[in-house]
Amino acid sequence: MRANFVQSTVAILVLLVGGSCSDMTPRIIEVRGSTYKIPNDEIVGFVAPPERKLYLRVAPKGERFHLVIDELDHYLANRQGPDVPTISRLNSNRFWDFSVMDRPFGKVVCGGPYTHYNCGFRIVDQNTNWSVLFDRKDVNNLYQIELRARQSIERYRI
Repeated sequence: MRANFVQSTVAILVLLVGGSCSDMTPRIIEVRGSTYKIPNDEIVGFVAPPERKLYLRVAPKGERFHLVIDELDHYLANRQGPDVPTISRLNSNRFWDFSVMDRPFGKVVCGGPYTHYNCGFRIVDQNTNWSVLFDRKDVNNLYQIELRARQSIERYRI
């Protein structure tokens, strides 16, 4: 009985270790002429064609923001007007109210019903639109967030 338990435990561990090795392989994303290599353990959401237009949500290790590529929502109109970028999962919803702040690097949108990731701004890397989502409580750290988000995107680009 004990030998069967040990063999079963070893088999389960081998499967777990084998599975975690494949999770370590980065995912290669090609979008609008740019290619990114994203570690799988940083990807928190991913949908690719043909199911839907590309949606990628990344939580860079050690950071308090998420990065999003959303080939659908990024190109939808929003209620704030044409000069305000549509930030995926934020002002892409036409039913919620948002405030807009001007910053030297662009417009920052805050609002919606979310407790976390309720503010965001756009970074354009080559031809790719990225939404940077962060908590409203971190709005005083905008310049640091913007710098770190750009560094993360540059690290992913190949």
